[in-house]
Amino acid sequence: SLDGTIRQWDTAKGTETGPLLEPVGKPTSGGIFTDKLRNATGAMFSSDGRQIIALGGETRLAWDAMTGNPIPTGPRPPRGTVNVTYLQDAHRFVTLSGPESDVSTLNVLEGTDIQVRDENMRPIGPPLHHQEPVKSFSVSADGHRIVTASGDLKVRIWDADSGHLIGDPVDQQQSIQAVTFSFDGTTVAVGTLDSVRLFKVGSGELFREMFQDGWVLSTAFSPDGKLVATGGSDGSVRLFDVQSGHQIGPPLSGHTMAVSDVDFSPDGSKLASASVDKTIRIWPVPTASREQLCDKLTRNMSRSDWNAWVSPDIPYVKLCPNLPILGDG
Repeated sequence: SLDGTIRQWDTAKGTETGPLLEPVGKPTSGGIFTDKLRNATGAMFSSDGRQIIALGGETRLAWDAMTGNPIPTGPRPPRGTVNVTYLQDAHRFVTLSGPESDVSTLNVLEGTDIQVRDENMRPIGPPLHHQEPVKSFSVSADGHRIVTASGDLKVRIWDADSGHLIGDPVDQQQSIQAVTFSFDGTTVAVGTLDSVRLFKVGSGELFREMFQDGWVLSTAFSPDGKLVATGGSDGSVRLFDVQSGHQIGPPLSGHTMAVSDVDFSPDGSKLASASVDKTIRIWPVPTASREQLCDKLTRNMSRSDWNAWVSPDIPYVKLCPNLPILGDG
């Protein structure tokens, strides 16, 4: 948070748990931009859940999740870094860098160079340079591909190992607010002024576009890749079915200001949203209805399968009324 703290929450109860972590002193009236950039702008649990890792423009810190005691870390991001993400499984950092000449100006809030780095913040390969500021970027789960959206209204997919472009840039012809990889790395979601667009990574083909009211500020795929969640400038959260492109239910309302981030739980059963209104909300992800499941089937289970899989003591139910029963004439 911009108040200079990191907090742990019990998602079931909505209460704080564990120690309150304060990475650095709170911003003072002088040098506000510099202080905020040096604060942690993102935090995550380590893979084993034992540590909390905080990252920021010039910050790399860690604590014991149970005690709150600081844990030594490696070098922090280099001067001029405006955003950084960490790929735990790949043991790599990815930084977005701005001009190094003056970190006290607003120019430092923008960056043009993406750089893959090792655990010691040493560069791996050449930087991914953009002529216009990078508005959003995302890294595939395996760490081998990076998608970027820049001020020239184009989306680019890069080979993170070689630094080469994969295919041609895709011109969106309007401002881009968010880009995200699916968990399997085959699809990219692009959030624009009024829609989320889905592209195939290999070919760059646009195969789905889902519209909504207001700017799409954040996007996230469910772990199985079947759903896309969006956070909007109107304070709403929406869920879309990737296969059909249809919105699932009405918008999730509750935030009073723009939704800046959305993310699914590892099992895909919950969706977290963070808003400029200083709240985080946890939403249950709806499961498929009987009608949706029946639309994907060609027949009901047989009566013998019912007895084996459900129970011979429970009367048979034809779950999909419009489909035949396997084994019936």
